[in-house]
Amino acid sequence: ENLLSEDIFEWDIENWKGLKNENTKENFKLCGLNWNLTLYPHGSDKKDEYVSMALENYNALKYYSSDNNYKYNEDNQFNLNVPTVFVLYIRKYDGSLSYESYEAKNTTFRFNNIDYYHEITDLIEVNKLNEKILKDNKLTVGIYLRRYKNNNENEFKIKIESFIDDKNEKEIMKEQYNEINLSFNEIFKLNNNYTISNNDFNDGINNWNLSIEKKLIEGQQYLSFQLENMNLLNKIIKTNLVFYIRNCKDYSFFKTKATNNFLYFNTDTTNDSDSSIKTIKKYTIDKFINLNSIKDYFKEFNKNHSEIIGGIYMRIYYIKENYINIIRNHIINDYGIALYAESFFEYSLNLNNKSISDNDFNLGCYDWNFTVESKNNNTFELTLDYIEIKIKKILGIHTLVMFLQ
Repeated sequence: ENLLSEDIFEWDIENWKGLKNENTKENFKLCGLNWNLTLYPHGSDKKDEYVSMALENYNALKYYSSDNNYKYNEDNQFNLNVPTVFVLYIRKYDGSLSYESYEAKNTTFRFNNIDYYHEITDLIEVNKLNEKILKDNKLTVGIYLRRYKNNNENEFKIKIESFIDDKNEKEIMKEQYNEINLSFNEIFKLNNNYTISNNDFNDGINNWNLSIEKKLIEGQQYLSFQLENMNLLNKIIKTNLVFYIRNCKDYSFFKTKATNNFLYFNTDTTNDSDSSIKTIKKYTIDKFINLNSIKDYFKEFNKNHSEIIGGIYMRIYYIKENYINIIRNHIINDYGIALYAESFFEYSLNLNNKSISDNDFNLGCYDWNFTVESKNNNTFELTLDYIEIKIKKILGIHTLVMFLQ
């Protein structure tokens, strides 16, 4: 049931002895993807003992330069993770398939953007080929390929999340995925500048809308993503995003674009030069994918299926200003005394470290000492100057000090 497709490709060779030692049949279609088949009549090691043959995934290979260095192309980058079983074979040119007329070897391989090439070095002995297969300097080489589903959702998510650059930001508050089904009929038949699909969702804290639109930009048709903050209350949300389109059947083929910088969402856009944080209400990627690429890759890859899936991965971070307000609300009574100053200080605790943590710091123009000592009964004792507080074992400590005149 995990078999997606199977197919066969053959390459007739009419001048075997005139071949170079490396010969490639380029960019043929098989099971929804593009491939190269490379033949080494004298072996890839050039020892003239075995005929070698290799299969390359062209969809991944085109991102490599001639010196085999990986070259990322943001506009056309597709991610592959395709499980396969295939048979490479050599047979007589006349089409006969008796036991004596061909030689074959099978292998299992998972093709991706890094492991794009797989070779069988000892397909057949050169002497045996000359005696058994080659006739009138002609023969046929071929491949029979089976492509299987990649149902590993966790592996897919790990790959998606690897495109995020946290820039040493460690305090992650929330992670969220949201996906939209996209019909090929709607993609190709609807007018330009038309919203194909949109979806309201909640990450458990905030309200959002994800929409995908068909746009005409510089004479080319594209799919564009837009994420909009739908919160009613004023609150800054610090995010990092990855947008993607994947095939609907499994997780073996997808395209991504990441923001690679923190985006700060709020109910309004802030462009004030004096503001430390510039906020936006919505974020748009106008040229996520050209419709020609959808025709060439996704529509072919999703044969017999009428949809692809568009999605977003969101990583939301704690913002100090937000939870200072939360902590500030714990001061429920200031007894009508005017506030002179307030400030904020925090540091991380290693819960496995039983020693005393001693920190000097300055708040509100005053010097303070904050000590934390681990007790035997899984509690911490906190001392701020001469104020002693006992709390249960917790993940973090936030202290808000209000200075009174």
